[in-house]
Amino acid sequence: MVGHFEETSGRPVSFYIQTSAQFAAFQNGTSFDYVYSVVDASSANVFYAFSTQGPYYLTFTHGTGLGNSTETVHFQRTYTAHDSSRLWLGLIFLTIAAVDLVYTFRWGRAAPADVPM
Repeated sequence: MVGHFEETSGRPVSFYIQTSAQFAAFQNGTSFDYVYSVVDASSANVFYAFSTQGPYYLTFTHGTGLGNSTETVHFQRTYTAHDSSRLWLGLIFLTIAAVDLVYTFRWGRAAPADVPM
């Protein structure tokens, strides 16, 4: 994921990426863990590569000392992913094409002789 966030008035916010278990614990007030963070920044670029599939939560919290303030955050992000099955299928087709080319243009192969009738 690649993104950029900015708080409109320039006040700090904190940004976290959490797994579903981490987010559930955060909601319950049990613990506050995360896999990625940007703490107390009014704007920042975000670069994160997700290591496993599953739901992730993008969480913003108020900056230090701003718990009762209204903050507006603009966040733009893009996700880049690959489909492993299509990657493997493409590699298989490339292998078949290479074998076919080698078989078709074998060097040192004599031309078939004409057989008299």
